[in-house]
Amino acid sequence: MNERTYSGDIAQLRRPERMAVLEVSRVAELCIKGMNAASILDAGSGSGIFLEAFSSRGLFCAGIDFNPAMLRAARGFLPLARVAASLADQMPFRDKSFDIVFMAHLLHEVDDPAITLAECRRIAKKRIAVLEWQYRQEEIGPPLLHRLRPDDVGNAAQKAGLQRVKPFVLKTLILYLIETSQHSY
Repeated sequence: MNERTYSGDIAQLRRPERMAVLEVSRVAELCIKGMNAASILDAGSGSGIFLEAFSSRGLFCAGIDFNPAMLRAARGFLPLARVAASLADQMPFRDKSFDIVFMAHLLHEVDDPAITLAECRRIAKKRIAVLEWQYRQEEIGPPLLHRLRPDDVGNAAQKAGLQRVKPFVLKTLILYLIETSQHSY
């Protein structure tokens, strides 16, 4: 964040965004570690802090978010990235369009995580990365009833036909790397 020109104080970011900023570099490195990735779709791109981290590592970036204020911020930071309000605005996403699909704090908000992961599998050539809150009560992030339990991501991945899930426990978040190909960690 020291090198980034942010149009305001970091303290004014929503709490989840502030927590993400603390570990954004580590998350970006873990997402692409060990793979020859060239492209990433950030589903729920927010203000673009993860898109920026992936872009600075040389990946072609596309992002989706439904919040117009967040989209304006992301476009301001990354004018060359494709940042849209919905998948329809960026169609056609063909099967296996991106090496990685990244979802930050999104899977706990969908009705059926298995269906969402199956759709991500259709788009992701190599990996799906899911960043979620740890299942513990904290004053930051969603209340406990909106957090995924430790086995929820693995079970949803299995229902979606994905077998290889590796969790990385961070300070307040967990990054799940889900392989869509025979890639090994």
